[in-house]
Amino acid sequence: MPSLGGRRVSGSALQRLRLARQACQAVDPAARVDRLSRDARLSAAISAAGGSSGRAATAHTVSLSTTETQLRTILDVGLRRTEQHGPVRRDPLVSLARRPMPQLSDAGKGLAGPHRPVGHPNRQTRHSISNLIPDARPHDPPASRRTVPGIVSAIAAAPQPATSNDLQLMNFVFWQNQVSMHQSACLRALVARGHSCRWVVDAADSPERKQMGWTAPDTAGIEVVVAPDERQCRAIWNEQPEDTVHLLTGFRGANTARWAWRQQGRQRRRLGFLAEGADVRGLKGLLRRLIYSWEGLRRGRRAEIIMAMGENGVRWYRRCFFPADRILPFAYTVERFEPPSLPPRPDGRFQIVFVGSLIVRKGVDLLAEAFARLGRDDVRLTFVGDGPLRGALERIIARCGRFSQVAFTGNVSNAEARSRIAAADLLVLPSRFDGWGAVVNEALMLGTPVVCSDRCGARDLLDGLQRGEVYRWNRVDQLCAALKRRIAAGPIAPETRAAIRRWSASAISGEAVADYLIAAVRWVYEGGPRIAPPWTALMPFQQAAEVNDANRTTPFAR
Repeated sequence: MPSLGGRRVSGSALQRLRLARQACQAVDPAARVDRLSRDARLSAAISAAGGSSGRAATAHTVSLSTTETQLRTILDVGLRRTEQHGPVRRDPLVSLARRPMPQLSDAGKGLAGPHRPVGHPNRQTRHSISNLIPDARPHDPPASRRTVPGIVSAIAAAPQPATSNDLQLMNFVFWQNQVSMHQSACLRALVARGHSCRWVVDAADSPERKQMGWTAPDTAGIEVVVAPDERQCRAIWNEQPEDTVHLLTGFRGANTARWAWRQQGRQRRRLGFLAEGADVRGLKGLLRRLIYSWEGLRRGRRAEIIMAMGENGVRWYRRCFFPADRILPFAYTVERFEPPSLPPRPDGRFQIVFVGSLIVRKGVDLLAEAFARLGRDDVRLTFVGDGPLRGALERIIARCGRFSQVAFTGNVSNAEARSRIAAADLLVLPSRFDGWGAVVNEALMLGTPVVCSDRCGARDLLDGLQRGEVYRWNRVDQLCAALKRRIAAGPIAPETRAAIRRWSASAISGEAVADYLIAAVRWVYEGGPRIAPPWTALMPFQQAAEVNDANRTTPFAR
């Protein structure tokens, strides 16, 4: 294959290059530019304009008054785009949701727009020439009409941009075990921002979660692929553009995620985790630590980004020898809903609620024991959910003589559970381990404060004051003390509920988490400052490192 300026090109590319050189001479026959430099710039511009994708630019005419300075500006942008991001792939999503792009300034020195003044050197632009060219007509023009002046004319006719905060659309593929209502809000927000989302799952739902009252989430705009076989998985892997970001629930959970993790060893893609930490209790916890550590040492660098659930998840993957510079905290999301209108309480009792399965891992026995130690008649406790520990809980409550202050609802629908949370003054999640604990999100979205153990990933959402507090997971005395403090403060005031809801809308809504995910992916692959998640300040164990590498360029930045 012939080479040009150190760049290998095909015969069709050489033909386009000759046509572009003729157009350049037609614009200004007296221009004298180094031939090798000009050829390299022209080749890069033509490639960025869509030549490498096999789709020609629409031909336009341009007057001979077009200056060489303007033409050089266009070629410089194309060359810089090619050097930074490689050959452009025509994304069908860009054609369907095309944004207005910058136009060439009158001075011919940069791309002008409301975010960049005329004449300012456009060093930060990520716009490609192909995005500035209108879609080709049903029949592409012949090769003799594919000219660089046509590119100049197309850019000059482009409208001004509306905004500058979303310069490049992305493609996401999520490989998971099932469709989850704790992620659907984030994925829909990605789609609403123009990004492409595909959800590849083993199953649409599970009988266990249906029994717990879970409902099917809203997946509007998300392409959901259920139970694909290996041929379908391979087709999804290969048909996506190379800059697609693949996010797995881990390498041991879902079948589809395990397939993608193995495929990453054979065919490299932009791939990472969106996963929880692991339960470290007992012999099973030790075995998990060994398995994850072995995988982290052997194949951990296959994951180019790890979105770990909370500070607990970040620590888990760091301790298992996954690359520490690729691990970022993440969070689940829940749907945005209006709090129900609540009738006044006739008895004025302080209301505590637990929502979840009545199992040992959830620590409900610890909550029952702490409630028995309170010794107060003005407090009511409600267990929303069912499980094998219900009989043991009833015996604990009956032993202390407080059975009339405790209610068991069994499994209820999501709407009923939210109503119970909204009516409560405090939600308690005493888990011995919870990878996240999305019920904490639901409580905060409804304005209800939370007390949870330090083994819950969602502990990151609590500030120790208005939104709630955290206690040591196996200390019943600390849980009891936290309950006493909250009871002494009295029932939650409407103003406090409203303040918690405002914070939740700005920090843990689907839109806020989606924007953080986009920023995290761009930090990994494009460099620049690393941002903190919107729901928390910098983690204590990260502060020194974050200050030192705030402007660090990541290994994947190009």
